[in-house]
Amino acid sequence: MFTQVPFATDGELARLNHESMLKRCWSVLNASFDRTGIIEALIDEEQKRIQFLGDYAALGRLSMLSEKMLSTDGLVGNHYLAAAQISSAMHHFPKSLELLSMAERCGVDPELITPVRLSIDQATGRNLSAVLNERIGRAKQLGGIQNLVPLAALFADLGEYDKAHLTYLKAIREYDDLSPFALAWVCFQLGVLHGETVPEPDLDEAAGWYEAAIAYVPHYVHARVHLSEIYIERHLLDQAAATLDPIIDTEDPEVFWRYSQLKERLNNQAESEIFLLKAKSRFRDLLSQHELGFADHAVEFYLGTNQESDRAFELANKNLLNRPTLAAYEAAYAAALVASTHDRAQAIAEESFAMWGSIPAYQHTVFISEQGDE
Repeated sequence: MFTQVPFATDGELARLNHESMLKRCWSVLNASFDRTGIIEALIDEEQKRIQFLGDYAALGRLSMLSEKMLSTDGLVGNHYLAAAQISSAMHHFPKSLELLSMAERCGVDPELITPVRLSIDQATGRNLSAVLNERIGRAKQLGGIQNLVPLAALFADLGEYDKAHLTYLKAIREYDDLSPFALAWVCFQLGVLHGETVPEPDLDEAAGWYEAAIAYVPHYVHARVHLSEIYIERHLLDQAAATLDPIIDTEDPEVFWRYSQLKERLNNQAESEIFLLKAKSRFRDLLSQHELGFADHAVEFYLGTNQESDRAFELANKNLLNRPTLAAYEAAYAAALVASTHDRAQAIAEESFAMWGSIPAYQHTVFISEQGDE
């Protein structure tokens, strides 16, 4: 392929172990909040359900856990830290930063706080020069997949695509555990890098990495969705169906969206419409509960299916306000044009240049390409 991927525990066995661990964590936690490490382990397991298995009900469970922790007598710093991690996962970044400050005042080890604060700055596109320096320093000093992958993702955001690729490969080479989840995560990120992020996507390379991710974790919903999109684009419809069928019972709206595209390519308009309505309904449900967490994906869906342009514009602006990344600027700009709010589109273009115009990635955005078309 492109690099030798290491051996890991069988993905289905790892999934069963994960589900057993999750049940055990909740059982222990429901008995007592005082068991050291249980809250941290539970958050990690619930995040696996979100990240790999498309189980967004985990967000509701984590939200209830956070509320329960913060309303409990005898709060300690680790409770604030855990609540901050949960708020960050739900894209409630100001609240997360506030909780981190409380954890800091309670004497939580800065080494536990720093990774969360860095992830928030990176997710919101703020202080990136400082974040980059610290990410590079942590990768050199501490190494490990937990430091290399965020650095690679930051390189990709900035437009340093070769550095991103090499850093992801370094994370794979240096991984010294048998869990397949972390390796699947890196392979998925490499698929996104080569299939969507670089200026000239290489769909063969991207498909190979998505396939590697699925080989590690067979039920990896996001990897299957992205791989099916490549197959649909190439009119490899049998492969697309085989990729989606194992996750048909998942409540991820993008699964329904890809099925809608697949049925349309198969000239089955009636079924395509049914799946499109399912995707739309599922996005509506998720937005009603976790608007900031799904705003960016919903904007992509609405714009990609010519659905609810006003709602897309509203969500795109909320997402931009919450996390003014370059991707958020591009989405807001596209939504403004579709909604025929051209003054707002022009303002977004000007703001994007002021904030992001100096980085290499900006040269490959819609803002530059449209200047060339004028």
